[in-house]
Amino acid sequence: MKRVKCREAVHGGDRLGASVKSGKRPEELLDFSANINPLGMPRQVREAVLAGISEAQHYPDPFCRKLCKAIAEAEGRDPEEILCGNGGADLIYRLVYALKPGKALVTAPAFAEYEEALVQAGAEIRRWSLGEDLAVREDILSAVTEDLDLIFLCNPNNPTGLLTGRELLTALADRAQALGVRVFLDECFLDFVPEQREYTLGDCLKRYPNLVILKSFTKLYAMPGLRLGYVMSADRELLAGMEKAGQPWAVSVPAQAAGLGALQAAGFRERTFCLIERERKRMKAELGVTASVGVSYNKIFAKLGSDMKKPDATTIIPSDRFREVVWPLPVSDLLYVGRATHNKLRRCGIRTMGNLAQTDQGFLQNLLGQNGAMLWLFANGLDTSPVSNIGAKSLIKSVGNSTTAPRDL
Repeated sequence: MKRVKCREAVHGGDRLGASVKSGKRPEELLDFSANINPLGMPRQVREAVLAGISEAQHYPDPFCRKLCKAIAEAEGRDPEEILCGNGGADLIYRLVYALKPGKALVTAPAFAEYEEALVQAGAEIRRWSLGEDLAVREDILSAVTEDLDLIFLCNPNNPTGLLTGRELLTALADRAQALGVRVFLDECFLDFVPEQREYTLGDCLKRYPNLVILKSFTKLYAMPGLRLGYVMSADRELLAGMEKAGQPWAVSVPAQAAGLGALQAAGFRERTFCLIERERKRMKAELGVTASVGVSYNKIFAKLGSDMKKPDATTIIPSDRFREVVWPLPVSDLLYVGRATHNKLRRCGIRTMGNLAQTDQGFLQNLLGQNGAMLWLFANGLDTSPVSNIGAKSLIKSVGNSTTAPRDL
């Protein structure tokens, strides 16, 4: 009999496979391949699973009634707008099997199971490359066309970890709804974002019946082995179709008990944030290393963000909110604005980056030459210069010599 080779793992968490390859026991390995809460499983989850284990002699509730009710109360939704599944991946496949999309859009890179589910359903896949900065930018709206049936998005994106602003997400949902395209928004990692409410579309489900939001208990509550996730949608007919698209009794008795326990773990998310901040400070103290990181959709704003909260912080400047973050800043903070340029701009009443962005580009070019036109592009978020690899050398186009005068001439 020919032995069929198992599918190769395409994402993290395969401790046994890593053990076989490395020759070490699983308990000897430190697993950096999966993003799980370092606090571990909450006490309430462990206790709920142990207390309910005797119920495992019965079939689980096929509709997860108690769990859906508890999730609905936590999310401010109707229980009929919730569907639980055997982890987030199960619900991805159920959606695709229920919809049978002819053509779907996915970002690249993204969570591998989106494409795997689409391939199994025979869908045509259109990939939207995130480019060198790996951010979801406004130009993705042009990829939302009426020939699509489904769009997969992840916020924050997996594996890049970059957030997409709410304004851009609603613009995409508006366009998709106008064209009759469904949007699957994966928010499984959004629990780790302190400003979660500023990014989620969980409060927009009535506005967008074409929207399906995926959430998971896996990451925040450190229970990937129990397999539990859920989707939310105002389209109850779609949820019914997803329910029929998979096996019955998809969520085990221990998993349902774990979910109920997790929802009772008051303050656990806040303790997670405290731990992460404490560990950040410990690493800084023990290693003596600080990192001020700027994350944005272009190089100029990434550099600007890295200078905003020194010496140790991460500053995100999203494409759909850059005006409120960047424009109030003094124009002297912009790259290539030195003392002489700053003085010229100040004499013209240009004191902030917003002032610079709203000044006529031709006027700036007359005032500062080509540098003026370039600074106008920077202030308006239109920098397109590529990020170079370490050690890259620019092509020499000319050779010159100059002398700096002791004062402006």
